[in-house]
Amino acid sequence: MIVHPALDPASYRLTAASIPFWLASAGLLALALYVAFVRGAPALRAAFLGILVTAIPFVAGYGLNACTADPEVAGAVARWCVAFTPMSGAFVVAFDLALCNRLARRRGLLAGVFAVALAVSTVAAVTDWVTAGARATASGVLVGRASTLGFLPAATVGAFIAIGGLELVRALDAETSALRRRQYKDALWAFGVAALGGFDSALSYGYGWYPMSWLFVGIAAVIALRALVAHDLIRSAAIDPRAFRWAFVFAAAGVGTWFALGAESPAVAAAAASGVFLGTRAVASLVAYVAETPPEPDTPQERALARYAERARAARTVDEIGAATRDLFESSLGARRVYLIVPSERDYSWSDDSGDVLVESATPDPLLVAWFADRSSPIARDELVAARLGDMRDALERLFDVYGAEIVSPLVSGDEVVGLLMIGGLPGERALRPVERDLVVRASDHARAAVVYARMVRETRTRVDLSKEVELAAAVQEAFVAGRRHVAYAGVELAGLYAPASRCGGDWWSSSALPDGRVLVVVGDVTGHGVAAAMVTAAAKGCTDVAVRVMGGHFDVVRLLDLLHRAVRRVGGDSFHMTCFATLCDVRNRSVTFANAGHVVPYLIRSAGGRVRLDVLVARGNPLGSTGSPEYVAHTRAIAPGDVLVWYTDGVVECTNPAGELYGDRRFQRALRRIGGEGGDVDAMLGRIAHEVAMHQAGQPAVDDITLVVGRVT
Repeated sequence: MIVHPALDPASYRLTAASIPFWLASAGLLALALYVAFVRGAPALRAAFLGILVTAIPFVAGYGLNACTADPEVAGAVARWCVAFTPMSGAFVVAFDLALCNRLARRRGLLAGVFAVALAVSTVAAVTDWVTAGARATASGVLVGRASTLGFLPAATVGAFIAIGGLELVRALDAETSALRRRQYKDALWAFGVAALGGFDSALSYGYGWYPMSWLFVGIAAVIALRALVAHDLIRSAAIDPRAFRWAFVFAAAGVGTWFALGAESPAVAAAAASGVFLGTRAVASLVAYVAETPPEPDTPQERALARYAERARAARTVDEIGAATRDLFESSLGARRVYLIVPSERDYSWSDDSGDVLVESATPDPLLVAWFADRSSPIARDELVAARLGDMRDALERLFDVYGAEIVSPLVSGDEVVGLLMIGGLPGERALRPVERDLVVRASDHARAAVVYARMVRETRTRVDLSKEVELAAAVQEAFVAGRRHVAYAGVELAGLYAPASRCGGDWWSSSALPDGRVLVVVGDVTGHGVAAAMVTAAAKGCTDVAVRVMGGHFDVVRLLDLLHRAVRRVGGDSFHMTCFATLCDVRNRSVTFANAGHVVPYLIRSAGGRVRLDVLVARGNPLGSTGSPEYVAHTRAIAPGDVLVWYTDGVVECTNPAGELYGDRRFQRALRRIGGEGGDVDAMLGRIAHEVAMHQAGQPAVDDITLVVGRVT
């Protein structure tokens, strides 16, 4: 078998000049194995491992050249070791982006960097444009002789280090955490020192005495490792058993390849490689088996978790659950920040475990809550770098920052998020270790069950306190006005929300599909609250249902308002009035017909050319049940696919915050323009509108019922 002289061991002889390079190579190899064996920060570990794996051939290449006197061998080795340096620079950029949590946002930049690195490496490896032969330095060590593009690898690495450094500097300016600032500074120092190794490229032009890149690369690797381990980005105490297995497998493959290259025949080469591989594979399995032996179950953590489970089962309020949760993680993890927050069951606000309503900045985004509902497992801060979060990234990062959390665990019951558990402030501001994460997962299961039970207890107590009369009225009203529902008809999709100010409210809304394909939407608001108001809404809803069945395809909104006027007068007399807005959506003829009885007018949201236009369906008329014989007029407007209609009651614009300020029409209109421009389905738009109203209320009890209906023409 013909072997290239550079692969022939006889071409080399150990010299004193080569010892620093072999020591540096061994150190880099040890660091690479260490990083492969530990857990935590997968993106950072992968990038750092890439730096080490590509730096080892570069440093070892200088060592080989210090052991040979053959210019042909030295030139071949120099060409190959220089070819690895651009890839090292690319991995530096990946490391810096992962460290400052910008990996997902800069994927395009990273792809470009690796494409350039691969191109430069290919040119350096397969052509004479970068390295052409070898030359001896003043110390006698052979190095590659620079060709036309001899400067290219060093310049590429320098540019990559500058790109990564710029990202770190930007992150450093915006970072407030002292721990993360130290991490960024360590990385800047590490790769700044590594850049000094580029001065060895002068040797290939005949300048210099002895290569010193081994020193700079070794120091840089140690500093970078400190940024990972000293600040607990990776966990040396958490050895990954799989790493042992793969380390032995790769070692077997390397030894087998070396034997195969030096064997006299293919049969001997195959036998040698197979024997080494199978032997080391057996050793790897044994080591993995020993490393995976489970610990004894009776540990302080298990005992603390058992005590917590007992307290959680006995808890009757969220306050008691929160206190038990804080005690668990403060005693077990030394956590200084433990938060349990729960959503309101009547609106989109959230409160802490003491019952205080959260301010807007501390309230989870509704879309993020929906995302949590599909993901019941906790997510740690150090997982944000590599996770595919899409549009949820900003909202999730903001939640971590607001609470200073290292891990967020959603408490999901069925398809509903009943709470969020957030933990941070660990000693040294470190991340959670795997055993600590397991504690969070198991404790979250107990917390979820306890919160659900506490909600059931609270609901039971509330129901016991209500009178039979109110219960009867509420049951009647709930039968025809759902708190929140979604209805889809041919050409029209609706989502509605009803939030009464008291147990029995005066708002109601209804929708029906007529035989001719038109869709009827009616929204009404009775003066007052309580049992009597609920009975009036029941009569109005019953009258509407009868009118739909009787008129059928000949349905007329003016005739409906006349019928409702008589029904309200008969049931409520002079004591109750009702405002009402009746709408007929005719998708087939692309029109909407409507009539108004003193109600607030709906909005029509239309997007065109990237601009959002907000119109109103203007119509006038006296409230239902008023004295005299009111007259109502039908109006018609054109509609188009994609148009959005928003019906509401005056409880929306008349709700107040703790300072007594009304939400008002202008705030509502600004919110509709913004939400209309953001798009989304009717459920998402309804959720965002309701969230805006709840944020204005800031926990202030509503003085009037709130009804919102969002419809889209499809």
